[in-house]
Amino acid sequence: MSSSLVSRLCSSTNAAASSLSYHAFTIFLFSKSDIKTTLIPVSFFALGAAPLSPTHRLSHAIQAVVWIWLHLLEFNLSNQIRDPDEDLRNKPWRPLPSGRISLANARVLKYVVTALCLVVSFSYNLHVFYASASFACLIPMYHELHGDQHWLTKNLMNAVGYSCFATGSTLIAGSNQSKLDFAGSFSIFIIASILATTIQAQDFQDVDGDKLVGRRTLPSPFRTFLGIRP
Repeated sequence: MSSSLVSRLCSSTNAAASSLSYHAFTIFLFSKSDIKTTLIPVSFFALGAAPLSPTHRLSHAIQAVVWIWLHLLEFNLSNQIRDPDEDLRNKPWRPLPSGRISLANARVLKYVVTALCLVVSFSYNLHVFYASASFACLIPMYHELHGDQHWLTKNLMNAVGYSCFATGSTLIAGSNQSKLDFAGSFSIFIIASILATTIQAQDFQDVDGDKLVGRRTLPSPFRTFLGIRP
């Protein structure tokens, strides 16, 4: 093999590796903000609420985490393509405001990820698929129908969304992937109730951006009441 051919192969390999790394990091940036607020806590929740399989414990756990992340990415893509200008103020490092991906390509990626979520969920069973399909239906209600514009509907829809996350991942992590036991079902009800009444706390960091787009989150009037200026 000639040295020029080896050089071209090495160059092509390096270019492919660099491109793959770039796109992988771009996808990571879409969901970076929600890793500690959604991916990690929901993963621990699923592993704690599910009756773990004695023989496939690690495999089911990994599958549950991947399932959660795919659906988190689905939500993040829909959220961030809706109004990229908002992220210029709140989170300029995200893929769209930083120019790592075009808006058109992000929209295509959104549809690909949504289809992937549904196909992967259906490969388990109908119960996991229903959780995924419910989540897919909730996303346009939250964004396109402006369910996130008022703190009350935003809280309730976030609670339902977390319930979808928790239901699908708990089923996948469990020994019986087609049925939730009482402990799992009751745990999901409790976590949904908590989130419905406390999730507004994360809006304090986005008050300025929310005000810019006219979103009525609870921290906005709270800051006004206390006389706190932007």
